[in-house]
Amino acid sequence: MSLVSRSAIATLGLLLSAMAAGQTANYNQLIAQAQADLQAGNAAQALTESQKAIAAAPSRWEAYVVAGGALQMEQQYDKAVDDFTQALKLAPAAKQTGVKNLLEKCIRAQVAAQSAPAPSSTTLAPPLVPEPASEASVTQAEVVLWKSIQNSTNLSDFQAYLQRYPNGAFTPLARKAMASVLLDQAASLNKSGNLSGSLVDLRQACGLGNSGACENLGWTYELSTTLGNPATAAQFFEAACNLGDGYACHALGNLYEENVPGVTPNMATAAQFFRKGCGLGDPYSCCGLTELYEKGLGVSQDVAAAAQFRQRASTLGTPCD
Repeated sequence: MSLVSRSAIATLGLLLSAMAAGQTANYNQLIAQAQADLQAGNAAQALTESQKAIAAAPSRWEAYVVAGGALQMEQQYDKAVDDFTQALKLAPAAKQTGVKNLLEKCIRAQVAAQSAPAPSSTTLAPPLVPEPASEASVTQAEVVLWKSIQNSTNLSDFQAYLQRYPNGAFTPLARKAMASVLLDQAASLNKSGNLSGSLVDLRQACGLGNSGACENLGWTYELSTTLGNPATAAQFFEAACNLGDGYACHALGNLYEENVPGVTPNMATAAQFFRKGCGLGDPYSCCGLTELYEKGLGVSQDVAAAAQFRQRASTLGTPCD
């Protein structure tokens, strides 16, 4: 659904209210119709009209603004950023501030939609870069740089971006992309037998907020015959759980339920993490909670509650044994 605010549409209307003289009547009509469609929430039609206007007068800036607004409304953020950036290049000086404001709002919407949650305080590996500013001001140079690297698989590209723009508009996305590259590197290193190198990359990815990396570390420290350390496993499972990984919550609950070295058994704590995992949609956590309610372990015995969690697990696709 639309993520273009009323204020953004109003700003767009003001920008287009005084188009340059000398444009063809057809161009003006297309822009007027596209703007009306956008204000009515008809993004697809607004995009069609604005693209026709671009084809009629590709050196004009107004149609790119409307196209950007329509694409943002449809959450096609990359294309929207491209069109707003092109509008910024073509707009006269008096209009550039308004266009830049629209571009920044689009980027913030993109970041909000695509960025991962911030790392948990329990994560062991510190982030490689500082947390981003809440509303960074974007420059055309930053947009161009980001567009050139956003699909890269080269870790150094994102490190270079973050070094140049430590509080940039795309910092959350760069952190997320770095974590993804590190996760792939870790898998490759592990496959080649380089466990220590794999662990280094997994810790860095976990520190950047990748829940899969944190969970992977948890299993490694729980199950490895050489690295076996349930206490460390619990810390990584908790980091993944706090990042929204329901199955990691289940794994952590199991550690508190069992008598393993370094983790003091605590049924109430196990119930706490099973409940969180179940709420995140993990059926195994729901089953763990079912058993605790049936037996009155860590919670007051409650057959009705047990039945509810059993049904929840079944609804999620994994009936309890």
